[in-house]
Amino acid sequence: MTDGSRLLLNTDSAVGIEMTATERRVTLLRGEAFFEVTRAPQRPFWVVAGDTRARVTGTAFSVGRRSENVAVTVAEGRVETSTESHPEQITPLTPGESAHFRGARLSAKHTADIARELAWRQGQMVFVQAPLAEVVAQINRYRPGRLIVTDRQLENRPITAVFNIDKLDDAVSALEQTFGIRARRIADYWVLLG
Repeated sequence: MTDGSRLLLNTDSAVGIEMTATERRVTLLRGEAFFEVTRAPQRPFWVVAGDTRARVTGTAFSVGRRSENVAVTVAEGRVETSTESHPEQITPLTPGESAHFRGARLSAKHTADIARELAWRQGQMVFVQAPLAEVVAQINRYRPGRLIVTDRQLENRPITAVFNIDKLDDAVSALEQTFGIRARRIADYWVLLG
């Protein structure tokens, strides 16, 4: 970015950027982004995702958006989060903390597993007791084609695994071999899990 800050976009992500003499603003339209913000107290750096907003002057953090669900995770420094609807209700975050918003309200603040939550920066996806439906949704963000869970009883099955983003066909094989989930491939594009 023109101020020396760095922005790393995850797959299937989009942002809008507006830089002025008094403010730096990034709007996360979808997906996830990691920010390394150059310190400039006189020019606050804002990230807006739906109704959620985060304000910093210099730090490293990520913001992820799925529809109206937004997560802000801090790797370094301090981030102040709030919503457009309630800007006075500030939730401060320090390294290792994460805040989750649903629409216009804070739904949770907790200690974050930074290595796991930001694993995509190193080309990995890390799941710990994640429902299969969530695992499939994340794989579908990266893999050409679609994985589809055809057996609804499997959607909530917990999965603990680490997958390399550049080898997601291996992830499908691991679901078969390790977790006993049957995968039917249709023309290398569709994979039906049941």
